[in-house]
Amino acid sequence: MLYTLPDYYPQFHCIADKCEETCCAGWQIVIDRQSLRKYVHMKGPYRRRLLFSINYLNSTFLQDEDKNCAHLNKDGLCELYRNAGPESLCRTCRLFPRHIEEFENVREISLELSCPEVCRMVLEKQEKVTYRTFERHSGKSEENFEDYDDLFYSQLDYARWAMIDLAQNRAYTVPQRCAVFLAAAEKLQKCYDHRQLFSFGDVLAQISESGSIRNILKKASGLGREEYLWEQKLFRTFRRMEPLRASWTLWLEEVTDRLYRSRNNQCRKEQRYPGEPAESTENVQRQAGAHLIHDFERWMKRNTTDWEIPFEQILVYFIFSDFCGSVYDGDIRTTAMTIASYVLAVRRMMAAVWYRNEGTMNLEDLENMTVRCCREIGHSDHNRRILAEFLKKEPLPLCRVIRGED
Repeated sequence: MLYTLPDYYPQFHCIADKCEETCCAGWQIVIDRQSLRKYVHMKGPYRRRLLFSINYLNSTFLQDEDKNCAHLNKDGLCELYRNAGPESLCRTCRLFPRHIEEFENVREISLELSCPEVCRMVLEKQEKVTYRTFERHSGKSEENFEDYDDLFYSQLDYARWAMIDLAQNRAYTVPQRCAVFLAAAEKLQKCYDHRQLFSFGDVLAQISESGSIRNILKKASGLGREEYLWEQKLFRTFRRMEPLRASWTLWLEEVTDRLYRSRNNQCRKEQRYPGEPAESTENVQRQAGAHLIHDFERWMKRNTTDWEIPFEQILVYFIFSDFCGSVYDGDIRTTAMTIASYVLAVRRMMAAVWYRNEGTMNLEDLENMTVRCCREIGHSDHNRRILAEFLKKEPLPLCRVIRGED
């Protein structure tokens, strides 16, 4: 069995009750079958409380009215752990925030950014992330994943490392790196659709050339209006999702109001998009939000050394953890757009934070926003389906342009 994990993985240690966010609240905790059988036969004084804390229909732990796990005490600690020991934890609780992607004879291990301590560790890292792969013999026979295309996985794996190299190219801003990443994914999708898997290497070599990158960035720079209108739709999609906390819904309304539905009736002439009448109220409101984003990005460029690296870490994190999952559905395009959407969502929300803070922000703000985004959007199958359906129906403008050229 081959295992791959990031260089920061061994540094993680849970800080338990000292953590500002508990992993035992908000989402439902699913109990694996082996643990459920163990709980049914458990002996001891904690048995009664344990058995009455389980939703047997859904194989989850019950929650109180604040969505706290039935075993979470007022000190932020787990009563099941305290009374029955670490071996009593179900697989979900035992692993979190560790995340394992399973492929045939391959395990890719990462740490969830929805954990504040992990997020802090990753976003404060200044060096480029590296990854370690090693082999460990489990003594079990080789696995057999049905409908698993080993050749496709090997090509995706090769592409994934090339994408990470592009994402770590600090000669460009993170939005520029996202544009190159999306363009590469669009061309790889075409290769897959035509069963030209051995063309992946040629596509990636070509797109890594400085001339190709300049061409992609030129196309992306001409899509300002289309991208802004697409972002409006993206944030409407976020508001259709199931929130873990009511405060998230209020925050989305605030971001939407500031960036996409501003009440500011003043707009500089040069910020109008071509073809839109100056007297249009809707246009003036949109342009005020677009101007805010423009000012934020200009501020980011002046402070590149401080801020692009944390956003790079977010982009690299999602490419490593999500990209090769395309082996199961063949949808490289939607996977790449999902990754870019996470990065964009955090960046736009930070523009709203920057505005609220009167033109400044700190790393703690970014860490908190990243944790909230990952928790609210990424930890629900229902929400992930909503996002994927939206992206299939409304692809990013750059992806449409690249696809049209091919």
